[in-house]
Amino acid sequence: GNVNSTGTAARFNEPIGVAADAAGNVFVADYINNAIKKVTPAGVVTTVYNVSQVFGIAIDAAGNLYLTEYGFHKVSKYSTAGNYSVIAGDGTSGTADGTGTAAKFNYPAGITLDASGNLYVTETMNNRIRKITTAGVVTTLAGNTAGYADGTGTAALFDAPIAACGDFASNLLFIADFNNGKLRKMIIE
Repeated sequence: GNVNSTGTAARFNEPIGVAADAAGNVFVADYINNAIKKVTPAGVVTTVYNVSQVFGIAIDAAGNLYLTEYGFHKVSKYSTAGNYSVIAGDGTSGTADGTGTAAKFNYPAGITLDASGNLYVTETMNNRIRKITTAGVVTTLAGNTAGYADGTGTAALFDAPIAACGDFASNLLFIADFNNGKLRKMIIE
């Protein structure tokens, strides 16, 4: 369903991505409802933003939200002031490293960010792990075609990587490799 309320009276439809801020609020990517919802520590659920096919979500220390727009092949940002902007991708599927809208994604899914503000994105259909710098420069860190292989850079193979989280103090990125049924660890250098 799609109901903003408190506790078990609230309804979601495929809540798929979550991130928490320093105040204990949890932000939920409510995929089918095309919404980002906020759940307060008291369990009050409200819609913060409406965005189509929001899948992955991350939040920085200032409270800005970063999200993947799965079927729209882009990564965007909602600022604390409520401003929407596209960080990378032009809305068409493909694969290309580049800056801002010159980069292309094919179903970006999971997203996380490090303390410096760099974003790490799992790209489900291109089977890649991508990095977006604070300047909007997109590079491929790992992956290539669908498969399963440990290795460095494009020698490492994934099959529909769908989620990521980082232990950036240890220079590690953990990846849910969906079709391989594995949790993978990547060293970030």
